[in-house]
Amino acid sequence: GGAEGDFDYPLLDFLNVKYFLTFKEQGLVKNFPLAVEDENYKLYLNPNFFPRAFLVYDYTVIPDGKTALSKLKSGQITLDKTVVFEEEPLINGKLIQRPSESGQVIFERYNANEALITAQAPENGFLVFSDNHYPGWEAFLDGKRTKILRANYSFRGIVIPKGEHRVHFVYRPRSFFLGLLVSGTFLVLMVLLGFALWQKRKADSKLLV
Repeated sequence: GGAEGDFDYPLLDFLNVKYFLTFKEQGLVKNFPLAVEDENYKLYLNPNFFPRAFLVYDYTVIPDGKTALSKLKSGQITLDKTVVFEEEPLINGKLIQRPSESGQVIFERYNANEALITAQAPENGFLVFSDNHYPGWEAFLDGKRTKILRANYSFRGIVIPKGEHRVHFVYRPRSFFLGLLVSGTFLVLMVLLGFALWQKRKADSKLLV
């Protein structure tokens, strides 16, 4: 919530903000439909919020994070049509003009450590996934590993060729595998130590006979 006019609407649309909460005496600059109201608060529905994942067909490269963030906030970039990368994406085939149909993105599974998506792209383009770009995430396109690009300053993006594809995001942090290695090593050492103690006790018992 906030005072009337405080919201950065385009940026919040992109961040998947579906509702705005204000105090009863406040309102919104935009004429959004009122979803719920009580004696203290008003809850407005934002009809312009972006889906969690969507397809775009144009891109621009801005290597510097501060500059990219400034451009995103300025409204100079139409976020539902163009994605900002910090490096040049590797594209198999040439991108053509944006198609008349944007395509379709369907979530088959989504949780904290995994997302399984079916994407139908009418032309070569990009899947923008507005979850944080964070070390440990891996992406697979039709079962083959594909590079995750930092998209729109803080999110994830991958290249999507024309056609229907299955995209699988999996979180496999290095710390998890390091923990497994340490735990496994500790378990092996404990087994070896137990075996050595058993052998020693067995040898000591023979000496006492």
